[in-house]
Amino acid sequence: MNANTKGVLFVKADRINERIDEMAKMFLGFEKNTKNVSREDFKDFIKTIHLIVDTELNDKGVERKWKK
Repeated sequence: MNANTKGVLFVKADRINERIDEMAKMFLGFEKNTKNVSREDFKDFIKTIHLIVDTELNDKGVERKWKK
């Protein structure tokens, strides 16, 4: 993987994470969701999405073992 590809993946990851954060702010702002979803649980969920995006958009991604 060359430097251009790495740069593109980093930019894409940042853009994806920014859009996820915007969606989270909008979702947590809804009156209906202020009581049904714990804000801390939702923020933890968003952090796990960020980790998945960052993991998948790096050199290796996640090395999976396939069942035969």
